[in-house]
Amino acid sequence: MRISRHFVSIATRRAHLRAQLLDDHPPVGVQTVVAAVAGIQAQDITAAAMSVRARCPGLAVADLARAVWEERCLVLTWSMRGTRHLHPAADVRWLLKVFGPVFGRPGRRAEQLGIAGASGDRAVAALRDALAAEGMLSRPQVKERLAAVGVDVSGQAPAHVLQRAALEGVLCVLPDPHGAYGQERYVLLDDWVPPSEVPSREEALALLASQYLQAFGPAAVADFRAWSGLPAAQAELGWAAVTGGADRPADALAAEGMLTRPQVKERLAAVGVDVSGQAPAHVLQRAALEGVLCVLPDPHGASGQERYVLLDDWVSSSEVPSREEALVLLASRYLQAFGPAGLQDFRAWSGLPAAQVPQGAWSVGGCK
Repeated sequence: MRISRHFVSIATRRAHLRAQLLDDHPPVGVQTVVAAVAGIQAQDITAAAMSVRARCPGLAVADLARAVWEERCLVLTWSMRGTRHLHPAADVRWLLKVFGPVFGRPGRRAEQLGIAGASGDRAVAALRDALAAEGMLSRPQVKERLAAVGVDVSGQAPAHVLQRAALEGVLCVLPDPHGAYGQERYVLLDDWVPPSEVPSREEALALLASQYLQAFGPAAVADFRAWSGLPAAQAELGWAAVTGGADRPADALAAEGMLTRPQVKERLAAVGVDVSGQAPAHVLQRAALEGVLCVLPDPHGASGQERYVLLDDWVSSSEVPSREEALVLLASRYLQAFGPAGLQDFRAWSGLPAAQVPQGAWSVGGCK
């Protein structure tokens, strides 16, 4: 029996809910929750606690703080999109290998704040030395140490130095156990997280893409780029490692779950198709007529924003009648919608050659 698109859409959403631990599931720990969703955004630790609580009923901010302070199974640092997230401690070092070079590099804002170049290097070194000597610093103490090396601490410079130091693997953040804003502490990452073997950057990119797909798939590489904030080339490198570098539409759909029109063109160009004209549209048409894929229109009706998925992933398998039986079924449906009508009308509506719509099929379909 064929499942309607609406029903399958609901089923897909339910699959996402399960992956995100937002369905009815047995009780799990905080670390399991954070790992399942590939990190919890934690610009505000109380908001992060609410995000975890939705997946782990009964959780309080103190429980989250305990996982960071006492159990040390979670670490708060900067990662995706250059923003603060909670991650399992075992993932932090390879995540920094991915995001550090992207978001830790001083840019125009660092120049405006006077913490680019040698000034920024001195500021990070000052934090490292102070943490090594004192073990833990509060935000006011961070400002004191930075002011001592010439950093203007009246504005945003301290926050940017902290972000850079974290992305370089120097420090991590300890949120206030009661969720009080501005009361967090900072410690050396090496003092807080045991050393571990870190994969190569290419392997880390693949691992990140794999975790993303487990938490948010089916998805396309454009979704992964938006979620991670990585440059296109780096996101696609990790994505290709997970999807096997599939370049045919069917292979790519099987590996990636969903493709946009630009991504279809990329896969076709990789196998020598001229994508400057109408060839991609014809390949899509053929793939759909061969039962490979179907089309998901943009929910807001935007032109060119449709997506493509494997038909077998979108519509449940069912027993298929013979071609002759299918012709009879089509004729019957036509008559229900447009009858009374003649055989010529049916041929014109369906576009089928006359030889494929014999009088016998038409008669069985309900008209003589």
